[in-house]
Order: sequence, then structure tokens, then C-alpha cells
Amino acid sequence: MGWWALAAVAVLPAACGRTGLVADRFGAEVGADDADRDPDDAAEHDPTDAAPVDCRAVDFLFVIDDSGSMFDHHTNLVDNVSVFTDGIEEVVAGGTDLHVGVVTTDLYAGTDDECHVLGGLVTATSGAHSSERVCGPFAAGNYMTEADDLAAGFACVAMVGTQGADVERPMDAMRQAIDDDGPAAACNTGFLRPEAMLVVVVVTDEWDGPGDPEGSGSESDAETWRRALVDAKGSEDAVVFVALVNEVPRQCWPGHENNDGTPIVQFAESLPYGFVGSVCGDYGATLGDALGVVAAACAG
Repeated sequence: MGWWALAAVAVLPAACGRTGLVADRFGAEVGADDADRDPDDAAEHDPTDAAPVDCRAVDFLFVIDDSGSMFDHHTNLVDNVSVFTDGIEEVVAGGTDLHVGVVTTDLYAGTDDECHVLGGLVTATSGAHSSERVCGPFAAGNYMTEADDLAAGFACVAMVGTQGADVERPMDAMRQAIDDDGPAAACNTGFLRPEAMLVVVVVTDEWDGPGDPEGSGSESDAETWRRALVDAKGSEDAVVFVALVNEVPRQCWPGHENNDGTPIVQFAESLPYGFVGSVCGDYGATLGDALGVVAAACAG
């Protein structure tokens, strides 16, 4: 059951008022922001209209920014894993088959050979503020399963360090990681399963999207990101997308447009199961709401 702590990390600070979710079985209520949303838009993206998601198999993809400003966010993520342990059985009644993979937002220095591409799964870390360890390969390959010590493996791999490129490309990394014909396909063989729910967790404090004030970020736009998810899973309803970003109001870098996560926020809010939380917030403070969000996604 301990690994299901990480399942809830996937919907960490869910900012319930921003998702359009109705009250769930854990008692979370619709927030004030939902009252301001266009009713037609809310109906279009209401998760309660979607088919139930089978959570007996879940593929978790963590896209972690490894640039110089991210160390506190890495430790925040890892340190809060155990908070979910006691409540997770209420979300899924055990027996869930998990795949867990971590990629970074650039060509990561800790990877080599076929994995030294954008979207390649990390099995060893290097550089300042990293775990500086060889964490894998794991029992099934370059991703973790319940055959591994998942808590220890995630703590090792998620500490990717802070020596990544200044041009962060989390959304392109996501897109490449799930592309079975892309450069990362050989590295990521077996990770993504057609029958599993895909949970993508993007952890970044950068803009990443067209119109980046500094001219960096993704080489693609929201429609390309959406198409990548649909191509990989067949439907948006089989995906939970979580953005831990410098949301508005900006908690991380007030007044700095290049650190505003607006493109990713807008993309998350356009999906049936898209959620937004602050990368600079207290991850543990909203874990109860996060459990409710997982329940909503699994129940459909």
C-alpha cells in the first residue's frame, strides 16, 4: 500500500476550485473559481461525463524540471510521499499494477545511450543536488514496478539535481516520452500500456509554451500536446494530467512573465482530468483533496 502514496503525488495540490469537479466522496466542494467558469465549458470538460477509468493498471510519468531553481521542489515532492499512505486504500481497493517513470526537461546528463534523448527515462542521477546514484535499471527495465522498492526508487530517481539546461521543455519531454515511434521509444520500452490509465505529473517553475517571453520552452503548442496524449491512449479520458507550476497568482516569481506557467495551466484546465497546483506551495497541505481527485478520475 505504501507506494500508493506516490499515486496521490500525481494529483498533489489539485486546486479543486480550478478543475470543475463536483463534490467528491471525500467531501471536497466546488471552489469559488468554478462559479466564474463558462457553464458550457464546464459541461464540455466535466469528468463525470467520461467513461469510468480502470485504475487496476496505472502508468505514472513524472516530468521533473532539473534546472537551477528546482532543488526545493524536488525535496518537497519526495518528502511528502508518505502523507498519502493511510488514505490511499479508500481510493483504490488494492491490487493496482503500477509503472512509474521519471524524465527530465532536457537531455539529462545522468542518462546515456538510447536514453540520452529528450523524454528518456532516468535510471541514474548526476550533478549538484542530485542523489548521485545509480537507481536502476529496475526489475522490468528503465521504469519502476511493484517488484521494486518503489519508495526508495522514487526518492533516488526524483532527485535529478539542478544542473539541467536553462531552456526547459517539460511538455516536449512528456510528448517524446509517450511516443512509441519517437527517439525515446527504445529507452522507454514497456513503460506505457494500452490498458492502463496514464497519470502525467509535470513539475516545473517555467513558462514552457509558445510565446515564451525569453524565446525558450516547447517547440510545440497545446494541440500538439493533446494529440500526443490521444495518440498514446486513444482518449483524453484515459489520462490524468497534473501541472505543478508557477500558477497565477504567481507564488514563485511575482512579476516575472518567463516564470509564469500559463500555457501549461490552460492546457491542464482544458482536459477532462486536468489539475493545477503551485510548484511553490506546501505539497502536504492539499493531500486530502488530492485523494478525492484520484477517486473522481478512477470512478469516472
